[in-house]
Amino acid sequence: YFALMIRDYYALSEPTDYYALSEPTVPEHLKTRIKHYKDAYYNSSIQKFLSLEPYTRASSTRAPRIYHEVA
Repeated sequence: YFALMIRDYYALSEPTDYYALSEPTVPEHLKTRIKHYKDAYYNSSIQKFLSLEPYTRASSTRAPRIYHEVA
């Protein structure tokens, strides 16, 4: 996904002779942009996990009652 994003970014905004450089260089602002994407993804996954936590706690307190009803 990041590779596609970088490729589209270059295709849209950079001139074609940018590819003619002797060594491929990633601009610093693009590095920080990718870092922001990664951090945001990481933080959102943590938030998702933490937001699921009350439900698991509630279901674990509800579980004995379900078992008693079944037994």
